[in-house]
Amino acid sequence: MTAPRGSSCPLYPAYCFRDSPTHFSWVKLSVADIHHLRAVSGFQDQAVYFYNNHPVQFVRVVGLVVAISDPAPNLLLLTIDDGSGATIEVKIPNRIPATAIGEPNDLENVMVERPQMGVPRITVDSVELDIGTVVKVKCTIDCFRRVRQLILKRMSIIGTTAEEVAAWDEMCLYRSQVLDQPWVVSSERQAKLERRARHKERQRIREQLQNRGQRNPLAPRATNGSLGKKRPGETTYDASQEKEWNRMEEAAQLNQGALI
Repeated sequence: MTAPRGSSCPLYPAYCFRDSPTHFSWVKLSVADIHHLRAVSGFQDQAVYFYNNHPVQFVRVVGLVVAISDPAPNLLLLTIDDGSGATIEVKIPNRIPATAIGEPNDLENVMVERPQMGVPRITVDSVELDIGTVVKVKCTIDCFRRVRQLILKRMSIIGTTAEEVAAWDEMCLYRSQVLDQPWVVSSERQAKLERRARHKERQRIREQLQNRGQRNPLAPRATNGSLGKKRPGETTYDASQEKEWNRMEEAAQLNQGALI
């Protein structure tokens, strides 16, 4: 039950991701699936990976905690085994020692206490987490020494076997209905998304130039009758500014496949 290592499905540019059923979702995967997600040049810096041609940046995993370690004062690791034939480490960055960690509405239910000796004590919704506890974790994907890891964003404890089975059923259904179905964007829709992305990029560059106090090269130029006259608040036009605009726009277009 692992994701294919390769796929004949086309990968769409990042400006199409807003239409993806997976890109802004907690994608239900097994640990083995996560290790087999495709890494594509140009997207790894954004922590975006692919299951077939589906972009994945947020994942949900349900599994057994088989190890707890604290390799550094500001880092706590949970090792999760979900029975898929692989394990994965989940990183809990300890931003505020011995208090609630995380951001509002993310990890407020998780508490970490670090004794002077021994393993840190973790509680989730006031329930102590220990080796053998089954948890549901929602994470982003990271890589350490070429091995996939997860960065914890949300966590809850699975209290019964029925909940664990239901989570596996959800994952299997999600795979068959979403992940195993090719994601298709029509050429018309892709062209519309590209135009929208280019428009936003031009707006961004325009704002950057304005913030630098440079004239927008696309603004109306002075006519012969107004040459040499400078209106209040108007910056004198400089051909080098237009060249800089064109350079920035060309760079944006070259990178739009992975950066927009």
